[in-house]
Amino acid sequence: MNFKGKLAQLYPGMKDVEEDTEATKKIKESDSAPEQIQEKSEKNVSFWKRIAGVGLLITVFKCCIKGLTDTIVISVRDMNPIVLLFFRSIIIFSLIIPMGLAKDHPPFPTGQSLQDRLLLVFRSIIGLLQVIANFYALQQMPLGVVKMIISTKPVFTIIFARVFLKEKSDFLDGISILLLMGGVVTVIQPWDLQSADSDSGYSEHFLLATVLLFLSTGMASNIGIILRKLRGMSVLSLNSSRETIYIMMTFFAIFSFGFELFMPTWKERLMILSLGVCGLLTSSLNIIALKVEEASKVALVDRCSSIIIGFLIQILVFNELPSNITWIGVGLVMCAILIIGGKKIWKSKSKSKQKKKVSNEGENPA
Repeated sequence: MNFKGKLAQLYPGMKDVEEDTEATKKIKESDSAPEQIQEKSEKNVSFWKRIAGVGLLITVFKCCIKGLTDTIVISVRDMNPIVLLFFRSIIIFSLIIPMGLAKDHPPFPTGQSLQDRLLLVFRSIIGLLQVIANFYALQQMPLGVVKMIISTKPVFTIIFARVFLKEKSDFLDGISILLLMGGVVTVIQPWDLQSADSDSGYSEHFLLATVLLFLSTGMASNIGIILRKLRGMSVLSLNSSRETIYIMMTFFAIFSFGFELFMPTWKERLMILSLGVCGLLTSSLNIIALKVEEASKVALVDRCSSIIIGFLIQILVFNELPSNITWIGVGLVMCAILIIGGKKIWKSKSKSKQKKKVSNEGENPA
């Protein structure tokens, strides 16, 4: 018999004390377990993800790169948008696949549900239509006007949420829709088509490009929701699956409608290569920003930065000065974007406060 056993025979109360101390140790360990798990999870998160506002900084940087891609598209104005997208997708696909093979990130990972696969295909199709309409619009109208039309995406989101999800729309939604649509109509000026000449950056088919861009923007309003649902997938898988669909559909369109595939010059090859690299960067940065930041904040910064950068490039690079009426439309659209973004941020904060309140009441019941 050891020393502790003899003491237990002489003093029986010591056994109960030891049992109590062991029980209290277990209780303390169980109480501190969630804190330890939280500390481990915080340590596992990358350092750059813990930087305040890193998702918003990534969004602004993405908008700057997107402005460069828009400049390239405008510079190759004579190339068919579908052919240009076909070349761009091949370049992006050639860059993504080696990285995906090295890290074992296929376009459609095994074990994925049928619903997620269909969402990937649907996201790629509507993204393809939006990119084609965007390329065509950039060749038909000034860059700032294109950014203004794309900024109407919240209008379609509000309408779709009202029609399909039966969500209630309040007074601020109506005001923001009126401001957005009024600002875009003021910029386009459909009542003064004679002033839309080549000197001001407009081409003869700019009205058709406007309609196509409106329709594609409405459909593309669902891309952000799909990306939030598929945020568990890697950036390589999301990009490679998209470019796979892009190449298949653009090749089918070129083969069916007989679009001319010509050999570009060395200057055009470098521009197309830059277009592919910048396109890969912008899509990757957009996915990363949505993974580390709330979608409402990313959308607000994205739309405001895109409009500002678009008009700066239009003025400084292409020497196309907007009229006074255009600036009024820009002001209306910016006000609407701030109203919509501010409302979404306020709603997300109020929901988080309510969740914390409910959790605190559950932990400390009366």
